[in-house]
Amino acid sequence: GLRLAPLNEEARTALGHQGEGVLVEEVMPSSPAARKGLRAGDIILKVGNATVTSPEDVIEEVKKMKSKEKPVLLLVQRKNNQRYVALKTA
Repeated sequence: GLRLAPLNEEARTALGHQGEGVLVEEVMPSSPAARKGLRAGDIILKVGNATVTSPEDVIEEVKKMKSKEKPVLLLVQRKNNQRYVALKTA
């Protein structure tokens, strides 16, 4: 339910974020991510305990968690606030 993009310099400047992470470009309506409050412009910093720096990192870590049948735990930043979001996997 998410479309992700690398966090390039332009996005870092626009969002005021200088660290690593992956940009949420779009959240599909009615998806588990939308129901948990994720929005376009959010930055995914971690999936589980793994720091992510590319959309591929996010996909790989989500696959690992799905194979263990565990909820996917994301550390998400919006503006100056960070929070954890747990998503159930199908």
